[in-house]
Amino acid sequence: MGVDPSKWQAHPNFSMKPLDENYIREAVKECWFPVHAMGYNWLKSNRLSGIAIAKRICSLIENYRKQGFECEKVILVTHSMGGLVARAAIHSGIGKISDKVLGIVHGVMPAVGAGAAYKRMRCGVEASWYSLPANIGAGVLGNNGEDVTAVLAGAPGALELLPSRFYGMHWLELRKGENIVNSWPEKCPYEEIYKVTGKWYGLFKEE
Repeated sequence: MGVDPSKWQAHPNFSMKPLDENYIREAVKECWFPVHAMGYNWLKSNRLSGIAIAKRICSLIENYRKQGFECEKVILVTHSMGGLVARAAIHSGIGKISDKVLGIVHGVMPAVGAGAAYKRMRCGVEASWYSLPANIGAGVLGNNGEDVTAVLAGAPGALELLPSRFYGMHWLELRKGENIVNSWPEKCPYEEIYKVTGKWYGLFKEE
């Protein structure tokens, strides 16, 4: 609130004024905003999850209308991979519900990938059942790279979290002390890291 929209650089000449608390309170007066949590299978591709979520949103809107409520659009609030699912849901060639979404609030969305996804494949979750809350992730995915690879190697959704070309180059570093001995990728993470075999830094240990 109170921030000029032009600061976010979405549009150089954005005409809307900053929103203040009084304006927001007036806008939502006598309105009811129910909150629904919608899970999805994160092992599946974000495309399929987006289609599934889109169908559930359409069904939700229809149910509210049948009960006599005025319900035209929803606001999506996402976290991490959920942001990719939401984008798939509103995409004109995937979920096709952009006309039913008023806006999306993203939290830590890996829009161009996440280096942590590569690290998990190589090292595991690196937590024990005795350390909360990381123990849940370790229990599901695995404490080491071998266990995590067994789960994620066939999971499109998880693989879609790997850093893309847009993530930038040279994010994987080999260091000796404070000195960088080598770094990857030079041009393409898929060709230079993910699909590489016989190298210690390749994504999959085939054995």
